[in-house]
Amino acid sequence: MFCGLAAFAMLCSSCIHIDHWDYYRFNDVQITEPLTGLDIEWRDSRVDICYWDKPYTRIYDNADMSSPSYYRMDGGVLAVRYSNDGHSVFGKTLTVCLPQGTVLNFCDIDVISANVYADVDTKDLDIDSVSGNILYSTWYAPYEVDIDTTSGSVTVAFPEDFGFVCDFDSASGGYSSEFRVYIRDGYICYGDLFSSLEIDTVSGNLDLVINR
Repeated sequence: MFCGLAAFAMLCSSCIHIDHWDYYRFNDVQITEPLTGLDIEWRDSRVDICYWDKPYTRIYDNADMSSPSYYRMDGGVLAVRYSNDGHSVFGKTLTVCLPQGTVLNFCDIDVISANVYADVDTKDLDIDSVSGNILYSTWYAPYEVDIDTTSGSVTVAFPEDFGFVCDFDSASGGYSSEFRVYIRDGYICYGDLFSSLEIDTVSGNLDLVINR
């Protein structure tokens, strides 16, 4: 597992390389097509995913067009990419606002040195990070959650009536839980065990909290 994290860190510069010809530049754009999936590759600062009361998706960053980001839509999947063409002095924060009630089939986020705050309802979630804290909160019971981080803490917020089984693997991090969990065969278990969580860290802690 840790070899895989190290390999990701070594290859992360290539993770954000894209062919610009099939993407559109953006700083602030509205997308009216309903989303079924979200695919983000980002470099630094912060990634925010949230809901709002508009009937369309909005994506924006805090940089100007001298340091553009890129996006494209393909079959309901929104792909967002950090560009190496330019660089904001203070890094670039990406914000994705989804219409209320949107449930994605998947959400895939790869970051290098950025905090991730994902308030998103999705069937499957995959977050990979080299450096940065990760907060994932939801009101929808996912099938699978896979979070890998080298340096950073992980917080998962579920409603109290959700059940889950969590495989937590860390070199030096520990876990805490607001749920009345129990351990079975090395797994952290709660309720009906519906959602499957796999959390891997090198030095970060895991906090399982009740979404209120």
